[in-house]
Amino acid sequence: LEFRRVLFRSDNRDETTGSTRVAVGQEAVAEFRVTASNVAPEFGGGAGGNLNVVTLSGTNRFHGDVNLFAADAFIEARNAEDETSVRPYRRQYQPEAALNGPLQRDRTFFAGTIEGEVESGQEFSEVPGSGVLARINAALGTPQFSRAPVHSVAAGHFPTESNSTQTSLKLTHRLTQSNELMVRYAFSRARIDREVLGSDNFTEQSARGSSHNQDQSLAAGW
Repeated sequence: LEFRRVLFRSDNRDETTGSTRVAVGQEAVAEFRVTASNVAPEFGGGAGGNLNVVTLSGTNRFHGDVNLFAADAFIEARNAEDETSVRPYRRQYQPEAALNGPLQRDRTFFAGTIEGEVESGQEFSEVPGSGVLARINAALGTPQFSRAPVHSVAAGHFPTESNSTQTSLKLTHRLTQSNELMVRYAFSRARIDREVLGSDNFTEQSARGSSHNQDQSLAAGW
């Protein structure tokens, strides 16, 4: 199932992975609409539907928000599928700030947001079967695997990390009651270590991957 994501009146879909390119903070979203069928021709390109996001514009009154989401393994339930007696470590912080208002009353407005996320934790690596771990490591130690990127595997917990930043700024200038100009810039960056290209839990860390994505968007409309 593939959804086409439309942002700033332009396609926001990564043509390689099919995922969203420029991420948008929650405080920047004014409204959104999901259409699964019978979409207009200009929204074509997604076999599974359409996600259309309308971003927030400023008004004649200043408005701002600051919030923080935090999570810690200390207050979370332990994963019952984790076959160790040690509670996995996990900590997450997600701060966000937004401000919008007038630059010139009734004429020019701005809306800006910035959001970040930092998460560190542990995933569980399981090697099934008695003696399998020793046999795998013995095989990796032979000359046949001397050039392999992985020389040993291990069971138990291994660390994972991720962090991301999204920021955007939108300027709107009203020409008349029915015409306005809009310019918007957005930037997003994300880094994930040892937490992609593998299923959740029960995957040895050598099967995991890392990614580093950075994207920018500049859009204008009338």
